[in-house]
This record gives sequence, structure tokens and C-alpha cells, in this order.
Amino acid sequence: MRLYLWVATLLVAVVSALTVVSTFSQMDFHIGAFEVRLGLRVLDHGYTKIMLPPVGEISARTHKTPVEVSLTLNNIDLQLLKSMLKESPNKDLLLAKVKGEMKDILRHFVERLIFLSALGGAVGVLLLRPKGIVPYLTGALAGTIVVSALLAVTYYTYDQDRFNNPEYRGVLKAAPWMMGFVQQGFVKVDTWSKQMEVMADNLYTLFEKVDSLQAIGSVNGKLKLLHISDLHNNPAGLRLVEEVVRTFNVDMVLDTGDITDFGSPLENHLLERLAKLKVPYIVTLGNHDSAQTMEKLKAFPNVIMLNNREVRVKGLRIAGIFDPAALTADVVPPPSETLGKYINQLNGLLNKLDHVPDILMVHSPRMAINFAGKVPLILNGHDHHYSTRQLKGTSIVDAGTTGAAGLRGLQSTREVPYSLYLLHFNQRPKQGYQLLAADLLRVSNLESGFTLERKVFPQESTLSTVSHIERRP
Repeated sequence: MRLYLWVATLLVAVVSALTVVSTFSQMDFHIGAFEVRLGLRVLDHGYTKIMLPPVGEISARTHKTPVEVSLTLNNIDLQLLKSMLKESPNKDLLLAKVKGEMKDILRHFVERLIFLSALGGAVGVLLLRPKGIVPYLTGALAGTIVVSALLAVTYYTYDQDRFNNPEYRGVLKAAPWMMGFVQQGFVKVDTWSKQMEVMADNLYTLFEKVDSLQAIGSVNGKLKLLHISDLHNNPAGLRLVEEVVRTFNVDMVLDTGDITDFGSPLENHLLERLAKLKVPYIVTLGNHDSAQTMEKLKAFPNVIMLNNREVRVKGLRIAGIFDPAALTADVVPPPSETLGKYINQLNGLLNKLDHVPDILMVHSPRMAINFAGKVPLILNGHDHHYSTRQLKGTSIVDAGTTGAAGLRGLQSTREVPYSLYLLHFNQRPKQGYQLLAADLLRVSNLESGFTLERKVFPQESTLSTVSHIERRP
């Protein structure tokens, strides 16, 4: 074969090998409860990308070859993850197991790439239609050598410390704390998972002692409402809601938003548990929710969404509006100008009504204070600080965070407790419903305890504390 034909054969073989590797390199695998896709693309800029669709991606320039390595999180087996946490795994053993699995996966991945490079080199030579088997073997060998060299240089120049200062794309631009959770949060998972069983025991004891509250002031409300907020995708928070609904015979749940962290389809799988509560679930979405969250909730017959409208449920008139950022891809709280437009919309709704709603639901306390003096009761969340207060004759109740701030709760240096309010209503003749009392339930993981405080609302709407039950080991 003439020299130029050999050169052409080698060039075509190498280009074909790189193309085949880039096109067909992706490989799916499982590590624990996570389904991940590993891929490699040649002739890129030395980046490693961790993709969390549709939230965004985290990337860093980790190596010196023109190769892009990508890891895509496809799915999480929530049941398996839950069982792993219940087993209280030893961190060192778990990390050793993951490293062993990753070595096997990477070995299979490299073998796949070598095979693809040989196949690609031979297929490229096929385009030239040479005679004999030697050109095909030459093309396969050329492709294998070039790809092997790229992999070797990538391996020896790889610097994982570059992820200490990564780049963010998509929604993750607004949430760099995700990397902090990955790097630091695992330390707290050991303690958190071990304390979950203790918390469950404490809750059981609490539910057994609920009847004792009846001796502390008479509260014979006709309706029991559960006010929750800021679940932030926490399964333990959802479990707490389920137990309170069942044990206290709650008539309906009022959620003031931030059910998820980013409103992604992956997170929205947890919402399916809300449909099993078998009581009306009234919700106004927060800045961490999304249009996808709304569409998922629409499928549940017990869910009622309030977006600048009023509904009547079990005799109670409840109005509310979504947070301005709820249906956008932005989790950052809205500017004052945007918030003002939503306040005007809600004011327009109240002015159209020929009556005053019993309850107004909003996500942000910044919005809540604008309606003090206009309705008897306002519910909100967002700030992760539970509270009850009086302003211009209006009772304002903030449920705090029923999901203990989600992932950020694990990252925080100070523990954020699970919190929610049980609201007791009574119906007065010709005057509608009146809030009689609010029971604050706080649950702590790390301190392994709970508190239950009852606030009674007299006729003149003066708030006073008449009971406080606390149990700690």
C-alpha cells in the first residue's frame, strides 16, 4: 500500500474511533440507591461535569486532555435510600464499599472504551474499502492506541481538588450550598440516621399523652387544622405529617409552600405520599416549588391549590396566592416590585369578596404583614422560624419548617427542628369560625426530644400561653 494510503487509513481510523467513542461511550450503572450514567466525549476541554437534571450541573476543569467526563444522576430509589438510612451505616465502611464498586465500574467503562475505539477504527477503514484484513487491523490498532493514550494522560493529570472551586449552571447557580452538603453533610448523616429511631419513640410517647392536654384548659374545637410549611423534600417531615394527621384526627392540612427544593421531577415523586393523607390538602406554593410541582399536585383529588382565589372547605373560607417565584426556575425571593404586584392582586381578590375570609395563606412573611388588620388569621412560612403573633387584630402563625430545612438542615451548624402547628377552630352562631388554640409541635433529631406548646386565643384575640409539655431523654 502506498504511503499516502497508509496515512489516510490511519487518519480516518483515528477520527472514526474518536467519533464512535464519543457517541456510544455512555454506560448506566447503580451505586447504592442511585442510578447514574457515565459518559466520555473526546475533543472537548478537560472538564468533569456532574449533571442533576433539570436542576443544573456542577463542573470543574480537572484534567489536561481534550476529554469531557460526565456523570448524570438519572434516578434515586427512595425506598432503598430510606432502608439504607434506617440501617445506620458506618461511614467508613460505606465509603469503602462505594470505592470498591466504583473501581469495578471504571474498569468495565475503560474496557468498553477500548472495545469501541478498536471497532471505530476498523469501521473507519471500511469507508476506504481496502483489500485484505491488514488495513482493518491497522485501523483498529490505531484507534485503540490513540484512545488508550488519551485515557492514560487523563488519569495521570486528573485533579479532583478542582471541585473545591467548581462552576455552576442552571438553578444550581443560586444554590452553591449543594457542594457544601456533599463535602460536609455526610458527617451528620451518621448521627441523623441513628437519631431517627429515638425521635420515633419520642413521638409515640407524645401521641400517647395527648389526652392529658384536655386537663389544661378546655379546647373543644369543631375543626382541627394542621398548618405545615417548608417541607423541602424531607421524607422524615412527610412521615411526621402523616402521623399527626392520623393521631390527632386532623380535618385538613394547610401548607404554605416550599414542598420541594427545586421542583424537579425527581423530587416530585415524594409528593405522591400527600395523596394518601385522605383529608383535604390546601396549598399555596413557595419560591422553591415550580410549575412541575403544580402539575404533579393537580393529579391528586385531595389537593386544593390557592393561587389568587378563595375556596370553602368544611365551612371555612380560605384565600391565598402563590409566591411570585413559585412558577419560575428561580428560587431567589422576588424583588419588592414583583412582590408588590402580587400584593395588589391579592388585595383585588379580597376587595371583590362580599365577606372576609377566615384564613389567608401566603408563603412569605413579607407578604403576610401587608394583610394584617384585613383578615382574622394569616398563615405563612419561608423563614424557617416558627412563631405566633398579633398585629392590628390579626393572628399571624408561621409554621417554621416542617422538613427541618431539608438538606440545608443537615449542613447547618445549628440544628433546625421539625415544626408545625395544630389549629383548633370552633364555630360561633352567625359569626363563622374562630381560632381557639394553636399547638406548636417541635421535634429535634440531634437532641432526641420534642416539645408541645399550646397557645389559647381568647375572644379579644389576646395571645397567651396556658400549657407547655416537654419531654427529653
